[in-house]
Amino acid sequence: MSKVNRICRKMTYRELELVKAKLGKLLVTARITERSKQGVRAKYHFLVRRVHSLAGVLPIGIFLIFHLNLNVIASVNPALYERHITVMRNLPGILYLETLLVFLPLFFHAVYGLIIAYDAEFNLHYYLYSRNWYFMLQRLSGILTFLFVVLHLTLVTAERGSAADTVQALTGYVAARGGQILFLIGVLAAVFHFANGLWAFLITWGITVGPRSQRVAGWLCGGVFVLLSVTAVQTIAQLRGGEF
Repeated sequence: MSKVNRICRKMTYRELELVKAKLGKLLVTARITERSKQGVRAKYHFLVRRVHSLAGVLPIGIFLIFHLNLNVIASVNPALYERHITVMRNLPGILYLETLLVFLPLFFHAVYGLIIAYDAEFNLHYYLYSRNWYFMLQRLSGILTFLFVVLHLTLVTAERGSAADTVQALTGYVAARGGQILFLIGVLAAVFHFANGLWAFLITWGITVGPRSQRVAGWLCGGVFVLLSVTAVQTIAQLRGGEF
C-alpha cells in the first residue's frame, strides 16, 4: 500500500483523474457483467427478498405460534386437542387452505432461504459484531429448521390415525433421549429463526428505520424468542412426562 501511495504522489492531478476514470469504467463493467450473469434473479431480487421476508412472518410465523399453542393443548389435555383437530379436519376446503396459506409459503421461504444461505459470505473472523453473529445464526437456524420440518412432517404423515394417535407417536419419539434432543434443537432453531427474522422484517419493510427503533425492536423480538422458547421446552417436557 505504501508503494501505491508513493506512485500516486509522483503523478499529476490530470494523471490521477485519468486513472480514477479508468478504474471507474472497470468497476462499472464488472458490475454489469456480474448482474448479467445473475440474470432474472438479480433483476427481481429486491421484490423477491421482500416477499420472502413477508412469507416468513405472516403465514409461517403465525402458523408457528398457532402450532406451538396446539402442542401445549396436546401436552396438557389430549382430549381437547383431539376435538380441535377434528374440527379443523372437517372444515370445508381445509386442504386447499393449508396448501395456499401454509405449504406454498413454507416451500417458497425454505427454497429461497437455502439459496440465500448458500450465497451468504460469513466474515466472523474479521468482524465480531453481534449483528454479524445474528446474520450467521439466522442462516444456520434456517437450515436446521428446514431439516426439522422435513422430519416432523415425515413423522406426522407416517401416523395417519386420529389426533390421539399422532400425539401418542410424538410422545413416544420425544420420550427417547435422541428424539428429545432433536426436537429441542429443531423447535428452538425455528423459534430463533422466526424471532430474529421478525427483527429483519421490520427493517426490510421500513417499519424500524433509526437505530433507536431497531434497538427497541431487538428487545421485543428477544422477548418473543424467550416466551416461545419457554413454551416449547415446557411442552416437550410435558410430553416426556414432566422431566428431562
